[in-house]
Amino acid sequence: MIFAPRCEPMKFPASVVSMTVYRRNTIAMLLFCLMSSGQLNPADANEPTATGLGGASPFLGSDVVVLIDRSSLTLVSSGVDVDKDGVVGRDMRQALERNFYRESAQFWTSDSGDTLGELQLEIARALVERLALRGNRVGLESFALRVRYKGDVRLTDEHEVSVPVGATGAVLAAIADFPAAGERMRTDLSRLLERAAVLLDEAVTHIEPARPQVILLLSLGQPSAPDGIYWSSQRALKRAAELGKRGIAVWAIALRPQDIDYLEELTRLGNGGVIPYDQLDSRFPVPTS
Repeated sequence: MIFAPRCEPMKFPASVVSMTVYRRNTIAMLLFCLMSSGQLNPADANEPTATGLGGASPFLGSDVVVLIDRSSLTLVSSGVDVDKDGVVGRDMRQALERNFYRESAQFWTSDSGDTLGELQLEIARALVERLALRGNRVGLESFALRVRYKGDVRLTDEHEVSVPVGATGAVLAAIADFPAAGERMRTDLSRLLERAAVLLDEAVTHIEPARPQVILLLSLGQPSAPDGIYWSSQRALKRAAELGKRGIAVWAIALRPQDIDYLEELTRLGNGGVIPYDQLDSRFPVPTS
């Protein structure tokens, strides 16, 4: 089992999540729990099915690029005992409410082993192994920007982890040595999707039969780079639509209920779908011999 369902509100301070999303949390949580229990998808088979693929699973014999979010938000608590030390980390609310981005990240949560970033990596490890068992070739891409100012000059530092599509050993090694997100880091989701498409194109050999191409996103919803939440989100939606028209399916793993609305819109445009993280065991069961 990857993770047990957790159907109670995950609270984030207003400085982290916009008030609009915050007000919708209760409704989103109900939707999330219904999806997790299967009540909204009673006829689902074990394998996810993508629109436009003729009912076939996009996760069988495909080329898959797993995208990992490295924004600063991944440094807050996931509400799950990821490191299995018997204690669930909690956000240090006083530090977050004083000024989320001015406080050192070591004060954001009581257990750095239970952050959303650690949850992402745990899910990514399990996914890569199970995707490989289904004949998929897997790649990895992660990209983030740190924005800083020198006087009135806006400077950006780029941070990237990239593994070409192929055997899973290199991907698992990269996940094991994955650098933690830093403070003031933001995800440029449009650019991340574009880089994933490049990896998929580079994997085409023109020798063997063409494989379905899939992007599987582990993200915290709306991006904020390069130009604020609204325009960055619109840019990513446009990119997902372009990829969908090219035949590259965009799927997402929802880590938080408040992210579902945006991820559903993104993956609809990309001819994919959203999978709540606590459905992964039923959607990607370990094959039995």
